[in-house]
Amino acid sequence: MINFSWLKKYSCIDDDFANNMQKYKHKFTPLNYEEIVAQEERMGRRFPEELREFYIQIGYGAFGINTRLCLDLVLPPEDVVDSIMEEGVFEDNDIIDDIDLKSKMIFFDAGDNTYLCLDLSKEDCEGRCPVVYATVNKCVCLAKSLEDFAKKIDEKSSYYTYLW
Repeated sequence: MINFSWLKKYSCIDDDFANNMQKYKHKFTPLNYEEIVAQEERMGRRFPEELREFYIQIGYGAFGINTRLCLDLVLPPEDVVDSIMEEGVFEDNDIIDDIDLKSKMIFFDAGDNTYLCLDLSKEDCEGRCPVVYATVNKCVCLAKSLEDFAKKIDEKSSYYTYLW
């Protein structure tokens, strides 16, 4: 089973969050199961198992909120589906035209129109996909899975920016 429980201490909505940012390393917003399923129905398929588990166990949100080198945002399910369907903010986004959305799933916004993807073509039997930075000309593997990526970014915010 894919386990993100080590991130749970960051996965809360705090009414006084703005006044206590220094006590948090990351900020995640929990999702209810129905929100995830609704987006899967809209997309016509399930999210890769590891991303689905991240959404169920943690939600979506930002890594490294006190070190803001990059946006470092795990997108909410609705935005992931918008990127696939080229709707919402992705409707006229030329950047995603450089990403093969048949084999890659955008899940992470690094900021400045830089998106990281799950490489669906390399999904293993447990639903883990490598995290990649993909463009028309290159595909750089940043982590062997979402769990690996989360551990690396937890250790050093924006570690991935030096890899491409």
